[in-house]
Amino acid sequence: MAVVASALRAPGVHVVLDRGTVVYVGWTGDLRRRLRQHLTGNRGSSALRGQAGQELDNVGPVA
Repeated sequence: MAVVASALRAPGVHVVLDRGTVVYVGWTGDLRRRLRQHLTGNRGSSALRGQAGQELDNVGPVA
């Protein structure tokens, strides 16, 4: 959860990439809260949530 702790508590855009291709772009009022939702939510509830959770598990550059 170190990734969540370092995330901004500010409005912003979050992007999910699949091999460098943008598959989802979302806006949120609190990036830290939204990131926490992706990491702690039920990943089986939707294909996108599962994919977003897997991508967030991969540490990489911030877009």
